Amino acid sequence: MDTARVLRSLDLLITSDTSVAHLAGALAVPTWLLLTRVPDWRWGLLGTSTPWYPTMRLFRQTECGNWNGVLDRVAAALQVEFPPAVTIPRVPVKGPHTQRPNQAGKAKGEGLNQTSPRGMDAASESPARGDSRKESHGHQYKHLGSK
Repeated sequence: MDTARVLRSLDLLITSDTSVAHLAGALAVPTWLLLTRVPDWRWGLLGTSTPWYPTMRLFRQTECGNWNGVLDRVAAALQVEFPPAVTIPRVPVKGPHTQRPNQAGKAKGEGLNQTSPRGMDAASESPARGDSRKESHGHQYKHLGSK
């Protein structure tokens, strides 16, 4: 029951030929299945689809033992299926024009943790306190767990 609940929450499952792949297929979860050159009989020897599970896409080895080609095709398909989020370049903010006095006479933002649009501390380029976003290969991820 728990496995089914987790599978239903996924946008995509990428897996080898396991019972989880069959459960995902039965639940109509989008699944990309990585197969050996000579897979189990139910997957056949050719093609990228299976009559058993319409939401499953098959990625096959082209030569025995070589997973590099399979993973390259999966990576390319991921780029098409889930394009990287647009990254807005950070423009450095420097100079006297950024410090405008407010009504109390203090510079605007003085004493506050000023962050860039990416959640980075504007002065040190390190993640701002309390911000759990991380960057990896140009993609930005935000931790969704509780603290």
